[in-house]
Amino acid sequence: MFVEVFGHTAMIHTFKEMHTIRMTLGTLREKLPKLIFFQCNRSIIINLKYLREVKDSCAIVGEHNIKISRSKKTELFEALAEDSMVIVHGSNGNM
Repeated sequence: MFVEVFGHTAMIHTFKEMHTIRMTLGTLREKLPKLIFFQCNRSIIINLKYLREVKDSCAIVGEHNIKISRSKKTELFEALAEDSMVIVHGSNGNM
């Protein structure tokens, strides 16, 4: 569902378990398909297929609330513009 990176350690969160690998955020970004994965803040990349909702400055991925940085919020909305399966809430006015 999402990947959380701390330095050279990446924690891959799935619905049932978590896997730890040794990889930087930059390397992960290069390896993951850009149309499916989105970096929503300094340390987290989400799989857009599992994004249920955007509420204010949080992406709801599964049961997790993941903070969206201000600089990435507009970019995320643009990536979701054609995806009618995601519900967007907030006072932003963009969506």
